[in-house]
Amino acid sequence: EYQSEFQILGRNTGEKVFADSQSVSPDYFRTMGIPMLSGETCRMRADGKTPPHALVNRAFVERFFTGTNPLEQQVQMALQLLPAG
Repeated sequence: EYQSEFQILGRNTGEKVFADSQSVSPDYFRTMGIPMLSGETCRMRADGKTPPHALVNRAFVERFFTGTNPLEQQVQMALQLLPAG
């Protein structure tokens, strides 16, 4: 599990914002039966040309992307490893 400081590109509020994040396999959401509301799940690409993707939940969208299309936003993250336990 990671605690990630992030900023939404194009917005400079000066506020430090953090979100919990986890890495999952490409089939995680399908295996767990979690539907995607929009966009697509993560996919592994052999060419390595796809930039990292962030999948966010509805609460994140409502807090940070109100009135915008979240699929058109970019988030820059700085990951920090948390101690286990």
